[in-house]
Amino acid sequence: VGGRRPRVDMAGKVDGTTVFGSDVQVDGMLMASVEHPPTFGGSVASLDDSRARRVDGVVDVVRIPQGVAVVARNTFAALEGRNALRVDWDP
Repeated sequence: VGGRRPRVDMAGKVDGTTVFGSDVQVDGMLMASVEHPPTFGGSVASLDDSRARRVDGVVDVVRIPQGVAVVARNTFAALEGRNALRVDWDP
């Protein structure tokens, strides 16, 4: 407490050997990206997910209490699918 401590984790971060949670891949693992309402307590009024479902790698689009989740085979597809959603929100 109150003293300087050396950073023992810095070398791995600099040379790329540190393994982060986002680096972990498990066979059959899916990724999701969630589109949240713009206001607290908001909900989906209408959803057009047709473009999101056409994104290569997207497996499903699911309404959840917190918004709309795009489930995909990789992070990039999940993000692209989420960006392709057309959502109208109720406040």
